[in-house]
Amino acid sequence: MRNSVKMIGSMAALMLLGITQPEHAHQDQDKISRPSYKIGPEIESVRKQLTGVVEKYGGTADLPGISYEFYYLHEPVVVAGKELGPSSPVSIASTSKSFTSFAMLRLAREGKVDLDAPISRYLPDFAKHELDRRRPVTVRHLLQHRSGIPYAGGKGISVNGVYVPAPRVPAGRYFEYSNMNYELVATIMERVTGKPFKQLMEELVIRPLHLKNTHLAGHAHGSSGVVSTTSDMSAFADFLIQDYELYREGSFIQELARPPAGVPSTGNQDYYGLGWRVTLKNGEIFSMYHAGDWNQGVSLLMIYPQHAASFSYLANPPDYRSAAVQDVKGSMMAYSTLLAERLAKSTAQLPNPPRTPSARAPAKSYIGKYKSEYNGVTIKVMIRNNRLAIERAGQVIPLAPINDWEFQGDSQYLTYQFFFDEKNKVVGVTDYTSYYAKEEL
Repeated sequence: MRNSVKMIGSMAALMLLGITQPEHAHQDQDKISRPSYKIGPEIESVRKQLTGVVEKYGGTADLPGISYEFYYLHEPVVVAGKELGPSSPVSIASTSKSFTSFAMLRLAREGKVDLDAPISRYLPDFAKHELDRRRPVTVRHLLQHRSGIPYAGGKGISVNGVYVPAPRVPAGRYFEYSNMNYELVATIMERVTGKPFKQLMEELVIRPLHLKNTHLAGHAHGSSGVVSTTSDMSAFADFLIQDYELYREGSFIQELARPPAGVPSTGNQDYYGLGWRVTLKNGEIFSMYHAGDWNQGVSLLMIYPQHAASFSYLANPPDYRSAAVQDVKGSMMAYSTLLAERLAKSTAQLPNPPRTPSARAPAKSYIGKYKSEYNGVTIKVMIRNNRLAIERAGQVIPLAPINDWEFQGDSQYLTYQFFFDEKNKVVGVTDYTSYYAKEEL
């Protein structure tokens, strides 16, 4: 099967988007010399694993159709499909958030939105629902799922025509994935431009990037509803990679992947940036991705900026919750990451400077007493049985690390999240009800 992605020349695409070249921009794309690489046995074995997954599961009752594409250095390395092809449209569900965040970032660059402004500037109804007026919910908080607005439950509030759950924790202190954040993002986009969300997505994303087989379904409004193809998703990813090669610190990727306030910028971290789940390795962006899961629409879009690699995956399962569907997603991510690393290793280029691996934050940096800023309740973080634990209301809760900033505790779904300052020192912790400031710094 031949690939049908139309590669977009970076400079032409940037001109279409109306983006001016910043002073620190790299040399023009046409002047960048491309390193060479060869498909050796180690790379070929991973390609066969990927195509084997497509052949084994595609066309089955669990996965009637699959389409997959992997790009490296702006060229296709794997293009495979079963009952779906590069131009077959499928709902990408929550991966729509990556498209929405890109559109919002474009509006911010045009000066129409300030990402760090309180959302009450654009949605006045929200002002009376702020939990802490000293730290209001910002547009950036919505994009990062750090507004304090939960996915569901609790008291509902009306915000300029959008009905969402009331905030549960203070803004910026806690990550909780919620579609409601992106419903509000879409509403802000509409209010600052006077245009409907679908028209904005056409003007800001679909038309300038030449995504010929991408459109918005009738219900689309920020959090979901984009219908696309692996060909168009690959083109979107490749544009972001080429923009990153040109502008680096001033690129879309750098802004989309910036760590939220409170998350350490060093070491090996996983967090949600602006519409992308990001992995740092030794303090640098290793990967960023989003997944979408719904019946008839399962998607993955993943970028490896340092390797100039990406992959897109679409499937149309009748039940996205089936074990086979989730196993295939996991296999696609694992094999694609392995392929990106092996391709990068095989590429003829100057060796990268050696990096000193970053250690995890030492346990002692968490230990101490923490006091709630809202009700005066205190909790204590300690070492118990050689692991971190939180003592609250006479109960000791063991903590299992997910990242330096996030730990699993006594809930399967909600976590304890530590807050770091700009010097990467622990200054507070949030559970799913309150923020506790560290008393012993």
